Amino acid sequence: MSLLYRLAPSPAPLNSAFAAMANTAGRKLRDTEPFVLFWWIFTACVAASQIAQRGGEALGPLYYLLTVAGSAGCGWMWMLSRSLFRSDSTTDRWAIFLVGAIVIVESYWHFTSGLPASGLEGELRRIGENSAALVCFGAMAMVFVEALSGYGAQLPKAERRFRQFFVSAFGAVIVVAIVWASNT
Repeated sequence: MSLLYRLAPSPAPLNSAFAAMANTAGRKLRDTEPFVLFWWIFTACVAASQIAQRGGEALGPLYYLLTVAGSAGCGWMWMLSRSLFRSDSTTDRWAIFLVGAIVIVESYWHFTSGLPASGLEGELRRIGENSAALVCFGAMAMVFVEALSGYGAQLPKAERRFRQFFVSAFGAVIVVAIVWASNT
């Protein structure tokens, strides 16, 4: 038996410490409202996207991790609006899988955007761009659908105002983003 092995701490206390931390974190996550969780995921996604975009490949392997983590901001915004405007607070498993698919499509688009514009590589790039745009526009449309579904006189006045503000603010952000993107 080597000296290093005898001096190393036993894995049993470490395992129990990690299990206790995971149990505490799991309990806190279960007690967290879904919209709070989705808000933090959305903001982390936007931050990762901006860091990856600003740092570029100079970040090394971290660039690829941040690019994937920064994908599907539109999907996480849809999940946020679902959790805000639906009366039941359960999150459907299929919706999480759909956001995962959005991450895959948008990651593919990011990684193929550097391909040449002609030949097979150009076609793959075009497919990636079109797929990412379709998926993202669809998710953004679903944000409006979630916010406006169930809207009517039966809702309390404060809820109607919040929904109006949310739709107006989100629409303004979308318009600014489209105008900004079209001028680049």
